[in-house]
Amino acid sequence: MEFLKDEFESVKRYFENTIYKWKVIMAFLGYGKVKVSTARVYRGKVHHKEIIGGAIWR
Repeated sequence: MEFLKDEFESVKRYFENTIYKWKVIMAFLGYGKVKVSTARVYRGKVHHKEIIGGAIWR
């Protein structure tokens, strides 16, 4: 059962990553907006970038 659980986790992660990539691509093309965690840590705070309609906002 452990093996199956690990397998499931990796598949789940793979799908999440794929969906995330698609969201980013769609946002670049100008559909909707997506929060991209490039997660630059700046003075102890984590900064996210939002891609809105093809533009990147810091």
